Amino acid sequence: MVDDSKEELRHKLHWLLRDFRNLIEEKKYFIYPHQKNKETLIRHNLTLRQRENYIYNLNIEDYFAGPKQDEQHSGIYWEFGIFIDDDPIYIKLKIATDQHGNDFGFCYSFHDAEFPLKFPLSDA
Repeated sequence: MVDDSKEELRHKLHWLLRDFRNLIEEKKYFIYPHQKNKETLIRHNLTLRQRENYIYNLNIEDYFAGPKQDEQHSGIYWEFGIFIDDDPIYIKLKIATDQHGNDFGFCYSFHDAEFPLKFPLSDA
């Protein structure tokens, strides 16, 4: 993780989440159809719209880790976690800019967590 104070990190997360919400509203985002992501929808009986709502409603306290360097693509990604039916769900988000200067949101992961989630900015 980049060495940021909690205040700086909260500020960055505020803008990331705001921008990601805007991209969802503009339909400029993509959720990768990985098998794990599909299985989580089935396991939790979620519709695509419900998954979108969970992503849209992420907040700073759901932050898990990041920013981290994306080893497969340029840029950075952020990690979040939520609970559905008391099960931890891992979410990995990124905003990328194409060669024309257009931003797009990417959700690489929305699946059952494979490790314990810790929330460093949560008040709980």
